[in-house]
Amino acid sequence: MLKKLTAAVLAAALCVPFFACTKADDGPPADEAQDEEPVTTYQIAVCRSYDSPVYDQIVNGFADALYDSVGEAQIIFNDHTFQSGENGEAVVLSMLSADNELVFSVGEAALSAAAAATTTTPIVGAGVIDYQDALHLLSKRGSWNRLTGRNVTGISAAPFIPSQLSLLIEATPELKTVGILYNPIDSNAIYQNEMLEDYLDEAGIPWKEYEIAVTEESVTDDMPEAADTIPTVILPTTVVAASGKEGPNIAVEDIGEEGTLTGINSPESTRTAKISKTWTGGKAEMAAAEEAASAADAANGSASAGTDASFDAPANPDDGGISFDAAVSGTDASTDTALSGASDDPSIYAAPAPAAEGLSPDESAEKIIRLACEECSVLYISAESKLTDRIDMIARLAGENGVSTIGGDLILGEKTLACMYSDPYDQGYRAGKVAVRILVDGEDASAIKIGQPKEDNLQKLYQDSVANSLGLSFPKSFSDIDEFLAAYVPGTNTKRVSKDK
Repeated sequence: MLKKLTAAVLAAALCVPFFACTKADDGPPADEAQDEEPVTTYQIAVCRSYDSPVYDQIVNGFADALYDSVGEAQIIFNDHTFQSGENGEAVVLSMLSADNELVFSVGEAALSAAAAATTTTPIVGAGVIDYQDALHLLSKRGSWNRLTGRNVTGISAAPFIPSQLSLLIEATPELKTVGILYNPIDSNAIYQNEMLEDYLDEAGIPWKEYEIAVTEESVTDDMPEAADTIPTVILPTTVVAASGKEGPNIAVEDIGEEGTLTGINSPESTRTAKISKTWTGGKAEMAAAEEAASAADAANGSASAGTDASFDAPANPDDGGISFDAAVSGTDASTDTALSGASDDPSIYAAPAPAAEGLSPDESAEKIIRLACEECSVLYISAESKLTDRIDMIARLAGENGVSTIGGDLILGEKTLACMYSDPYDQGYRAGKVAVRILVDGEDASAIKIGQPKEDNLQKLYQDSVANSLGLSFPKSFSDIDEFLAAYVPGTNTKRVSKDK
């Protein structure tokens, strides 16, 4: 609907002189004109990273928020979707030259292009998980006030992590350990994973990261099949921060007369897979230990506590998870220590690069996933993961081993046991309300905090075929994913501004 409206408005604009952002209607006769105020119109550039039904829903929500708050006749949208090989910054600059008063960017590539194109025109973003990473802000996670310090604000597309934890627990009846799968260059995944790991630590649930590399970039913004439409102007970094929670390492390292390396260029910024301090071995080892403890308690006539005392360990994770590159040097003492006793074959703890063992990327990925299935009760793949192109393999191997899988978004949820649905329309509507604050109320974008994920409008979904294969059933608080998507209308649960306002 928005595209048709945009086309109609633009076609009409070709027939009349183009004016600045604020225009007055021809109005009534002169003797009545003094009694009426000019009608203000607002022109907005809408930039999408690529063509996606999810982005369509975000834009529809954004448009409805403006229509509800201002009036449809007063809003003009100029909509553009980046194409393969297109210079996103140049596109935004061209749109700004046509007197657009605000840029609505959907997706990380669009946000980055808009931020590079202007430091003055307000930018409202959506479809972006980590604004700190996308805008290269160096503030530490724990101290960031969610202000970008420039002409950019927006609504975060990150999942609501407490709900992800709840989903993970509910979908895994025999929960012992959690395996977290991610791609090493996926900073968005690292950010989400480390937030989840904090909650797992608080809950006393052991976790372990499994790093899986891929040979080609995977599209991460909801539509993996759209790989050819990513604009070349913005590419993901191939180096990630030492910690998703702490941000880039900005300490200066003295390397003598050669100079210094700082931030993500510092050798210290390289991140390795991590493992929780509560990890005492895989699920089999934990089950055996609990059985032995129960037997000992029974023999001593005392009740078993039922919980490993090591669960009270500090929350900060140690290095030592499954790292794709860790076996290259073979000297990571922390890895050897953290993983001791989990298997007789140390080579599987840190899978070497494929060429080192003559394995293809698929063979190496399968090896790591199989290990994760052996050690963990449930596997978690974060929203918009760069492992989306591996989800068929992950789901198949997990099913063969009776392991639950949790997908961070709807695309992954089509193949995993369960996922949490967050309505994209609602995200767009919230972004539209922010745009109203800027355009109508005159607020400064730099003074508006990035909107955080919300628990509202979340729906727990499960894949019936996967549940049946695992012999699991779900309560009424869950919905079958296919039935839900067939019946749900985006925006159904969004609290809209009264049109009578």
